[in-house]
Amino acid sequence: MILVDSSVWIDYFRGTVTLQTEKLDALLGAEPLLMGELILTEVLQGFGSDRDFNQSL
Repeated sequence: MILVDSSVWIDYFRGTVTLQTEKLDALLGAEPLLMGELILTEVLQGFGSDRDFNQSL
């Protein structure tokens, strides 16, 4: 199980390509990923609207 920091998730949802977001993309669906409540809160605060959130899904 891998804990992914909020900064990586935020870059991932913004479409920023980094070594970390590339690794996250490769792990999604292939490896169990852990996201704590605080990390989830920080990521959700990064979305400007419900529409932005829904488009990221």
